[in-house]
Amino acid sequence: MYIDGSYTLDAPPERVWPIIFDPISLVGMIPGCETIEEVSPGEYRGRIRIGIAAVAGTFETLVNILEVDPPHTCRMSGEVSGPTGVISGEATFHLAGENGQTLLSYEGSAVITGALG
Repeated sequence: MYIDGSYTLDAPPERVWPIIFDPISLVGMIPGCETIEEVSPGEYRGRIRIGIAAVAGTFETLVNILEVDPPHTCRMSGEVSGPTGVISGEATFHLAGENGQTLLSYEGSAVITGALG
């Protein structure tokens, strides 16, 4: 699976960048996220609840930051695993600022196995 997209945010990249890595902020921004914590520098673990028919359940997450160029680019890998399957993949996001706003663009690819697939 491949995803990409972009969002324009009403804040400069210098304000957006730290929010992306703040566990408290992430819980509020990620749909279904119940917990997330930084367990070591650049490594996050958490739990997400997905409520879609036969694949509903709680999924454990692991995200590792692979490369960073603050406040411009980040590349990460991750895995989501639960009772109905596993998603593993990599993603990159870029921040570009202009006129007090930030264009956040992202792209990623994942392999989905189990009933989730």
